Amino acid sequence: MKFPPLSALALAASVLFSTLPVRADEARPAAEDASPADDAVTFDYFYSALQAQGEWFSTDEHGYVFQPKVAAADPNWRPYTDGYWSFTDQGWTWVSYEDFGWATYHYGRWAKLVDMGWIWVPGYEWAPAWVSWRTSPKHSERAGAPRATVIQEAEDDYIGWAPLPPEAQFDLDTGFTANVDEAYDIGPGSYCFVPSASFGAPVIAAVVIPVVRNIFFVGRTVNTTNVYYQRGGRAGDIYCGGPRYGSISSVVTRPIPLLTIVRQPSAPPLRPGVQPAPPLRNQIRGGTLLVAAPVITRPPGIRPGAVGLAGASPSGPRPANVRGSIPRFDRQRGWEAPQVQPQSVQIARDQIKRDAAQAPRRALMPSTFTRDGSREVQPAPPVGAVAPAVRSNPVPSASAGQPPNAGIPARPSSAPGDRGPVASPFGRQPTQPNAGLPPTRGLSPGTPTGTAGVQSTRPVADAARDALSRQEAARRAQAAQQQVEVQRRTADQAQQRQLGDQQREAAISRQREAQLQQQEVARQRALEQQRAGVQPQQREAAVQQREAAAARQREVLGQQQAAEQQREAAMQQQRQAQAEAQARAQQQREAAVQQQREAATKQHRHAQAVAHARAQPQRAAAVLQQREAASQPQRPAQAEAQASVEQQSVASVLQQREAVI
Repeated sequence: MKFPPLSALALAASVLFSTLPVRADEARPAAEDASPADDAVTFDYFYSALQAQGEWFSTDEHGYVFQPKVAAADPNWRPYTDGYWSFTDQGWTWVSYEDFGWATYHYGRWAKLVDMGWIWVPGYEWAPAWVSWRTSPKHSERAGAPRATVIQEAEDDYIGWAPLPPEAQFDLDTGFTANVDEAYDIGPGSYCFVPSASFGAPVIAAVVIPVVRNIFFVGRTVNTTNVYYQRGGRAGDIYCGGPRYGSISSVVTRPIPLLTIVRQPSAPPLRPGVQPAPPLRNQIRGGTLLVAAPVITRPPGIRPGAVGLAGASPSGPRPANVRGSIPRFDRQRGWEAPQVQPQSVQIARDQIKRDAAQAPRRALMPSTFTRDGSREVQPAPPVGAVAPAVRSNPVPSASAGQPPNAGIPARPSSAPGDRGPVASPFGRQPTQPNAGLPPTRGLSPGTPTGTAGVQSTRPVADAARDALSRQEAARRAQAAQQQVEVQRRTADQAQQRQLGDQQREAAISRQREAQLQQQEVARQRALEQQRAGVQPQQREAAVQQREAAAARQREVLGQQQAAEQQREAAMQQQRQAQAEAQARAQQQREAAVQQQREAATKQHRHAQAVAHARAQPQRAAAVLQQREAASQPQRPAQAEAQASVEQQSVASVLQQREAVI
């Protein structure tokens, strides 16, 4: 079958165009035009791909959640710390060194649970980062940003970010603005703060300030979160705005990498029951950041912008390594800092409320922000960077003819034919090659078509190829000129920064000289005051102080002596009381002995009197008998009368004695 010449020309042109890189401004919105991709995956892909990096837990609120091994082992670990920040055509993009970072920092949300630590809730939309931003007011993109409570100007130049919680559901119309801290209760403990000068560090964890100081930084910064859906750029792209790149780049000690994102939505096929999914990695090649961004299918019952599986059918896939269940999803809000003054907490809460009150109702494009009445536009992506549509899957390699990327330090070039990743801008490999990714789509220039009609129209195709080659050469020449202009502007900016540094050093030197002059003037005045009689006054004051001290010492000694006297008087009284008590006790004992003796004497006398009284009648009877016997022959009658009288007298005596006793 033969094709007409026009059809052959069209086919040849389509083949050639399929092999050329697509510029960012020529990328067609594919996410809105394309139907669900054949290679789209579900959360089952996350379950398998992250199986070796951590464990899964089941929850009632969000379905299955993931905890990395490092989060379970280290209670001080925090997300968005093991890596660095880069600026891309989609805003601030996190480049992670962690194996699970391709998924957990670009899909879903993070939450810190009580007694468990940080866990990740899977999501459906890919973004450069899902964070809330806080910066010093001078780095804010928002016009008229509220001025924070500043203690000292030299101490408030900080940048902070915090993972968005699962409650933060992304709305395509409004996005996320500066009210996220107030809306979702993101407290100081959720943030990571660094000095603005250290924001370009190759390992951000090395410069993160301890979390106990976050409460003070929240009161000195403003929220600059500005995450929105890019309707004017590549469809399906989410822009992560925050601090102003121009302001930050002028204060950092190391340049912030400028990269162009190339999304690879295709995912390696799963092998159920055999092994986990092949690992995905984000790669840096030249000035391009190749990100693994599989298309995630949203199950029925899940609204756009939500995360997790709450409301989805329970009969869906489940992870193979479910550790257990979390009965209560108790998220720490970040206000649990111990030993913090209530005044500092109130300052931080007031600042968050001011941010929410002055936040726009919807996220805005960066070019709509104004500063001092003039339009301010974010810097364009690196010149010459490739930005294909979302549905394409190119794998660019480092080319010797590609111009260096502005703002990126020099890096080693790849060997011919080397398809591995180029070293990161800081000399550290953030990721490994993307094992298992499908090959580049499209035909190469040397691929035969196998069609006779195309071969018969080869001259026409050659002419079209030559025309396209000339256009590409012209475009590359224009890109090279633009690159030279960018380099010139970069050099001018570096010269201006150097001049500004020299001016600041001169100002500091002048300030130091002024301070030295002031100190010299103060010293001269002190000498003059001494000459005018300040020293005698000082001596007199010293004498008075010594006298007062001696008086106080004497007073203290007097008080001590009085106290000693009081103690001696008390002891004397105590001794007297003891002697009196002993004397009374002795008297009582003697009185008791005397009473006992008297009682014994009385008893003895009574016994004697009783015995005498009992013996007296017998003696009297014996005497009477004797008398009777003697006087019976002479006067018997008288004797009887006398005996009767004597007996009566004896009886009366006895009665009297008994009465006395």
